[in-house]
Amino acid sequence: MKNNNFNREEIIKFYKSIIDKVQGNIDDLNKQIEGILKVYPDHHIANILKGIILTITGNNEEALAVLEKTLSNYPEDILVRFIKAHNYQILNEIYDSLKEYNEIIKRNPHAILAWLKKEIF
Repeated sequence: MKNNNFNREEIIKFYKSIIDKVQGNIDDLNKQIEGILKVYPDHHIANILKGIILTITGNNEEALAVLEKTLSNYPEDILVRFIKAHNYQILNEIYDSLKEYNEIIKRNPHAILAWLKKEIF
């Protein structure tokens, strides 16, 4: 049996340091995005990034609200619809997730990922 000179606690400490670093970067990015949105509340890219950050951090219902607002200004944005469908899926709201995938396909019949995701359900 090979001894790799790492014990369980060292490995956990290493992974925790990576997670803390990533979380710090997300917090910094979120502050910058909030600053942009104070000046430009309808900034398309900033709202998408905010929706992604909320998704990553598990704030799925809040993410859906931001993404819905973004879609009200840019209804053709398929990326926003994908992120929205993903949030619905995480919340186990399959019907709403499928509605988003159907809307993506309606707007772009060549969106293969939407077809594949839809088939999973």
